[in-house]
Amino acid sequence: MNLTQRTVKGVIWSGSSMLSITIINFVILAVLARLLSPLDFGLMGMVMVAIGFATTIADLGLGAAVIQRQDVTDEQLSTFFFFNIFLGAILCAIVYFSSGLIAAFFKKSALIGLLKIISFSLVIISMGQIFRTLLQKWMDFKSLFKVEISGIIIYGVSSIALAIKGFGVWSLVYGFLVRQAVETGLLWALTAFKPRLVFNLKKIKNLINFGIYVFGERIINYFNRNLDYIIIGRFLGTEALGFYTLAYQLMLFPVSKMSGMVGKVIFPVFSIVQNDNTKLRNGYLKVVKYISLITFPMMAGLFVVAPEFISVIYGTKWQPTVLVLQILCIVGAMQSIGTTVGSVLYSKGRSDIAFKWNCFAICCYAAAFLLGVRRGIVGVATAYTITGLILFPIVQTITNNLIDLKWKPFLKQFTNQFIGGALIILFVFGFKTIMLKEFGFSQIPVLVIAILIGIVVYTAFVFFRGKSSIIEGIEILKIKRKL
Repeated sequence: MNLTQRTVKGVIWSGSSMLSITIINFVILAVLARLLSPLDFGLMGMVMVAIGFATTIADLGLGAAVIQRQDVTDEQLSTFFFFNIFLGAILCAIVYFSSGLIAAFFKKSALIGLLKIISFSLVIISMGQIFRTLLQKWMDFKSLFKVEISGIIIYGVSSIALAIKGFGVWSLVYGFLVRQAVETGLLWALTAFKPRLVFNLKKIKNLINFGIYVFGERIINYFNRNLDYIIIGRFLGTEALGFYTLAYQLMLFPVSKMSGMVGKVIFPVFSIVQNDNTKLRNGYLKVVKYISLITFPMMAGLFVVAPEFISVIYGTKWQPTVLVLQILCIVGAMQSIGTTVGSVLYSKGRSDIAFKWNCFAICCYAAAFLLGVRRGIVGVATAYTITGLILFPIVQTITNNLIDLKWKPFLKQFTNQFIGGALIILFVFGFKTIMLKEFGFSQIPVLVIAILIGIVVYTAFVFFRGKSSIIEGIEILKIKRKL
């Protein structure tokens, strides 16, 4: 099987995983939002700030180094495995014993018990990290699909069952632990590599040299992505964070899953052709085009139906989320493209650029959030969006220069998607105005019909203006049938 076929197969399986998880997660979130309160979601948001940070730095960036390097040995992988468990145990202890300090920062004593219990997930996650990395490196996304689908289903069943029994925020904590245990067990079972009793840090020195910048970049980038949570939780309280968390998850989840799905595939592929800028450039243009083909209309549709969507799916108690969600949708479309930058920088061996860029970006976001928080969660969302729109062309220019990509062919990839998204907003907004104000229809039929109108308008526009994309899609399907 050649590289093109492997890439298409990877995209198909990774895409299937992304779509399935997005749908399942949407259902789970809708059910839990009915069973739990904004306060519960706010507490879990605070917990995940700490756990998410520890998870992000758990492998010191060595996972990215394993994928980028093409000559990794079994001895290095075995050392990496035990080193990861060691790091996981240390991080578990740090979170466990610092739970009181974290709770004091957020002014929520209830966090202490939650953090102590969920800290053990770090050991569980560290035991499966090397296997997840290898499946990505080998582009075995079929196995990753099985792992991720099983994990999200187990999480949903366990969390909802516990929420029904009145466990409150603990249902989210226990569901998270069960999910990590199931995924780690499956990763062990589905990966051909099994670690040997070898531990030699000298053997992974070259991986550490690359990974240390990845490690630093991940730390800074994590705070970049969670500064809004930290500042809202600290200054505005748990309930405000609960509203913001729901809006952010609704915007970010489809965007991050789409970009994450593609990133898992293109990072190992781009690493293989890292010295050929022509192949890298052509591949990158196709990647951003197909991502935007899905995320642009998704964000446009969510923006225009947000009031009805929140009310019908989550209930009237979540109405403060609406305006925040609409503001975040503006930056969501851009973020879906921006998240591909890391795969290019890493594949070119320039993790140092990613680190330096995120050091600069976090200073910008911190200043913006501290100004925005004075106007509540809407102010934070506005600060997030404006700062993201300003920073995007800067980091994109750096990335484009690295692979000799001009701005004109880059922007050309989004013309139809941008116009199509604008048409969705125009047509759906007009329909809503007529049906709600003139005829007084209820929100449920308006929401359903509005979604259908958006799909029809965008599909028709892309069909007539983007036939080349459709032809390429047909070619991909032909390749799929051969796999």
